[in-house]
Parts: sequence; structure tokens; C-alpha cells
Amino acid sequence: MGQDKAFLRFGEATMVEHLAGLVGPLFEETLVIVDSRAKTETLRLGKARVYEDWVTGRGPLAAIYTGLLYSRQAASCVFTCDMPLVDQELIRDLVGFWEEGYDAVCLEQAPGRYQPFPGIYLRSGRHLMRSLLDKGENSMQRFLECSSVKPLVLGREKIRLLANLNYIEDYYRILKEKDDWARKE
Repeated sequence: MGQDKAFLRFGEATMVEHLAGLVGPLFEETLVIVDSRAKTETLRLGKARVYEDWVTGRGPLAAIYTGLLYSRQAASCVFTCDMPLVDQELIRDLVGFWEEGYDAVCLEQAPGRYQPFPGIYLRSGRHLMRSLLDKGENSMQRFLECSSVKPLVLGREKIRLLANLNYIEDYYRILKEKDDWARKE
């Protein structure tokens, strides 16, 4: 992308502000994990608590580990800021699908292949995450391979909500789609 996705504009807010505003009303706590808290000082994040990555440069596994370390909940619904089309209905579907006995609930892309975000992760999973990180492993897929995952299969109409931003072209495409949907409503 060439820049920090969290701070790209999405409407009137940055990506991270948009997501904090989306999930804040749905959950008892909202945590934002960043590489540097200083970057968030001027942002409007509501009641979200901001924490720096436990270890920087180790990707989403380290960020989730950090979040689970600070979370007060038995399980946490986890998002990345580069999926701005996720909506409250999808979040409710994910949360409603959760049940005891699983380490995680994730969206299934193909049999046995999971999309880790958005997902629900047990706080106790932080121990396996820490073990993987200590061994130099950064892969969310590796964590999921070692965990009991309840897969949620989405209908085709909801798949579009999982569009994420890896390239600047993705960002502009998402902005255009957002504008097109707004005009249709």
C-alpha cells in the first residue's frame, strides 16, 4: 500500500475511526492495537482503549495476542482496519454463531481454509499465540491450524463485505463502491 492503512480516509473518518465507531456500540470494550500510540492521539475513537503491539513487525498474530492480553472478556471479536465494508449485520452473524468449545470462529473460504478476519478468538488462545511468536512464527493460518475453529460460511451477498485493501487500487475501488451504494440508498 505504501502507507498505513489505518489512517486512510473513509468518508469523514479514517479507517480505524470508522471501525471503532462501527463496533463500539456492539461490544462492552473496544481495543485498538497499533504500532505507535502517538499516531492515534488526534483520532476520534470513542471509548476505545489503545495499546501498542506487544512486539512490532510481527503482523496480525502479534496484534491479536496483544489485544487478548489486555482484553477483559473471555472471547473477543477481532477486525482489521483494512476491511471497511464489514457491517453490523455481519458482526451480529459472527457473534451469533459463536459457541463454547471452540478456540475461534472464522469465516471459511474453502473447506479447511479460514479467513481470520473478522473472527472471534478465545482469550485463552493467547497462550498458543505467544508460543508460536516465541518460535518465530507469525502466521495466523498456523494458529488456526493448531486450534479448534468453528467455520462460518457466508452467502454470496455478504462476501463483498470482506473486501480488503492491499493496494492503492483496492482503496480507490472500495471508495467508489461505497459511493455507489450510498447513491442507491
